[in-house]
Formats: sequence, C-alpha cells, structure tokens
Amino acid sequence: QNILLKQRNDFIEASIRYAKTIQSASLPLQSEISKYFENLIIYLPKDIVSGDFYFFSDRKNIKTGKNELFFVVSDCTGHGVPGAFMSMIGIRLLNKYINEFNLSSPAEILKRLETDIQNALKQDSSHNKDGMDLIICKFTENNENKIQLTFEGAKRDLFYFDNEKNEIIRIKGTVRSIGGYHPYNEQSFNDKTIEISKNDIVYLFSDGIIDQNNEDRKRFGTNKLIELLKNIVTKNFDEQKDLILNTIKQWQGNSPQRDDITFVALKIKN
Repeated sequence: QNILLKQRNDFIEASIRYAKTIQSASLPLQSEISKYFENLIIYLPKDIVSGDFYFFSDRKNIKTGKNELFFVVSDCTGHGVPGAFMSMIGIRLLNKYINEFNLSSPAEILKRLETDIQNALKQDSSHNKDGMDLIICKFTENNENKIQLTFEGAKRDLFYFDNEKNEIIRIKGTVRSIGGYHPYNEQSFNDKTIEISKNDIVYLFSDGIIDQNNEDRKRFGTNKLIELLKNIVTKNFDEQKDLILNTIKQWQGNSPQRDDITFVALKIKN
C-alpha cells in the first residue's frame, strides 16, 4: 500500500509540475515587457502552480490609432490547482477583451470579466463564490515625457512613486472582488486616470506579501511595504528585488508561505 500510495503521489505531482509548465507559458515573456518598461517581477507560487497571474499586452487601438500598453496583476480565489484553473480562465478572457475585442476601458474589461466568470461557473444558480482581485492598467503616451495611466482595481489599489514629489502615492480602486454571487447591488467599477512621467515607478502586487505573517502570526501589512519601498525606491530594480525578497524572507522566518506572491514594478523606458 505504501508503494502504491507513493506511485500515486508521484503521478499527481508530475501532472501538477507539467501543469506549471503550461501556466508559465501563459505568462508574458519578460523580454516583451522589457521592450517598453524597466521592470521588476517577483512571482512566487505558494504551491507548484499559482492562483496569481500577471498579463501584458501592447497593441494599437484600432479606433484611436494610439499605442496602448496594458498590464494586469491578478489574485484568483485560492491557490494551488483551484487557483491555477481560475488564473487560466482570467488570462484567456483578458486576451479576448484586449487583443480581440479591442476594449480600451479597464472598468469595462472588469465588468465583462465578472459577467463571463459568473456565466462560466453558473454562479447565479450554484452560488459558487470563486473570482479574483485584480488591477488593470492602461498606459498611453501623451507627449515626450508624460504618460496617461488609466486604471481600475477590483479590491486592489494603485501605488506609484512620483519622482517629482519624491513620494509614494496610493490611489484606491473599488472595494469589491469580481466573480461570485451578488444578490445585492455593489459599488460599480469606474476608470481612474492620472498623468505620470517616465521617471515615475508604478507598483502592482497581489496581497501575498502584505498578508505574509511572521512567527508571531503578525501580518507584514501595507504600511510596512510602503515604508520598504520608500527606503529602496532610488535603487535600481535588481537591488530593489533583492531587498524585497530578503526583507520578506527575514520577516517570514520559519513560518510557511501563506499565499501566492506577485509583485511588479514598472518604469516607462525613455
């Protein structure tokens, strides 16, 4: 029985590891992102596969003729295999909305995403609550030095370093997830637009870092992450990445990783 159990476990693990290969192939290539952004990407699944994902698309809007860059960071319900299934649904739908349907509004994309997830999982009748928290950013060049950033977050906020003001600014998204069964009206999604310079840095992340506990079961928290970013923001991205990883490792100590971790920093290339 022990031999059979080991064989079965080995087979399951091999299958999940192959699923990781498929999931990894669905993520954008860093070489594509690096054409437009100086970037820092930390992607640490809690298990072999992840319920987090990030998405990138560069495309020309067929209506306006403008080049647009989309970047999404998403945290799906759960982690491991269930979360990975949700992430694949999310990636497929984002590809459809942005690259096939040419949708340009992050808020509209979130609304479509929620409707399609609810329909795919029959959430009106099954009362299934699976969904995702995510932020969708659209970058459009205004002039030589300024970028128009349009975004909306479903239970995710935008953080960016304003180089001119020398401070990290937080703009809140909408305080609700997408997906799940909603018998009552909830806050609707609306686009938020700001102007940033090419020297500013945009930070996008799932809640994996801020929810990570230490050995005393204390969360790392948003405030501590903001303080960390303030202390390292002037360093290059390789140094920032090492400092973030080392800080989380020291905070975590011998505690297990609680959730999938995704952290992205973006700076438009001049």
